[in-house]
Amino acid sequence: MSLQVFLQAQLLGSERFLTSPASGSDPFQELLGRCGWLTLLTEVLPRALLADMKLSRMLLGASGGEQFLVVLTDESIAGANEFLQRAASAIAQLSAGTLRLVWASTENLGPWPVVRKRIEEELQRKISAPLGGGLESSAAFDPFETADPELGAGYFVSFANALQNAERVGWSPEQPAHLVFEGAAFSWPLRDQSSTEEDGIAYPRRYVMNDHQEIAAPAEIAVAAEGAPRWGILRGDVDYFDLRLKRADSVEEHIQLSLLFKDFFAGELSILCTLPEFWRKITILYRGGDDFAVLGTWDALVALARELQRLFEKFVAGNLQSFAGLESKSISMALRDAVAMRRF
Repeated sequence: MSLQVFLQAQLLGSERFLTSPASGSDPFQELLGRCGWLTLLTEVLPRALLADMKLSRMLLGASGGEQFLVVLTDESIAGANEFLQRAASAIAQLSAGTLRLVWASTENLGPWPVVRKRIEEELQRKISAPLGGGLESSAAFDPFETADPELGAGYFVSFANALQNAERVGWSPEQPAHLVFEGAAFSWPLRDQSSTEEDGIAYPRRYVMNDHQEIAAPAEIAVAAEGAPRWGILRGDVDYFDLRLKRADSVEEHIQLSLLFKDFFAGELSILCTLPEFWRKITILYRGGDDFAVLGTWDALVALARELQRLFEKFVAGNLQSFAGLESKSISMALRDAVAMRRF
């Protein structure tokens, strides 16, 4: 009789990946491509894992936000490990070593808090000892191929250009880190908001467009500001969301919370950026499981932060009243304008 196994994966190094210097001729488009690719990677990878192993998509628990959780059987763990090892190697190469994929699995034996603790301990062991995953110590110093930074930049620039109007995102085993929009072995529809149709991936795409119907550069966005013509980046993150997940009493609650917060950001950002005061001033860069990043004029970002704060308070009041504690019931946001950051 097969045992049910939970497999959880995390993508580490996103901050370093997004803030590393651009290596191509179009830094802003490269940033858009990196943000879009990073947002979609942990949505696509678990779906690709299940599809490649011919397993039901119903085994997908939670995805996005630089991590995912799937349910497997003990017979499929070896194949899943091989799949993820190939993906991890390709991700490290494409990101010039800034990103690292780690994962852990354990049998569904005992209550969920016990199962979750075993997974967390295994993940922490791999994070703390990157060479302890079965790799021979001597092999760690063998020469290895690294991606040409300019080739990586070219991929992310082209990814950003195609993502704007893409209807589906795909994956193929030959290039496990490359997400594509045509000619893939497996593909899934992209939705502006959450949808269960065809296992759609919620990915809000809201860009400021210039007069040539191209994505406006930061300098073009800045001129739309009231007052000083400046642009900036607004980032937000739910406070102690990881602790809220750790306190989940069941895997169902863990998945419900993950989907709830992911859908909040996907839905609210998508709608807000269509409002008259925002649609010509704000471009969505990134949407995670409990965080987001947008670029726009400084005045619109201040107004957006206030509106998101109001909506988040209503969201908490409607969905988290039955949960004890303050974890995940507040959100922190920060704004930096172009004067205080690297110019694109």
